[in-house]
Amino acid sequence: MEYPIQDGLKATQAASVSGTKGPGSDMFAVIAIMGGVLLVAAGGIAFALWSRHRFTH
Repeated sequence: MEYPIQDGLKATQAASVSGTKGPGSDMFAVIAIMGGVLLVAAGGIAFALWSRHRFTH
């Protein structure tokens, strides 16, 4: 049985392995996201330490 919706479909290259320079392939964005993750992690660690010392006294 032939499905008409699949006629004319071709394999395309995934964007993650594409070597072309696009709007999402900026190294500054990767560094900015990593910095944001580290900032949130540092805030979470600081809050955990603060709350541990706050509730023990």
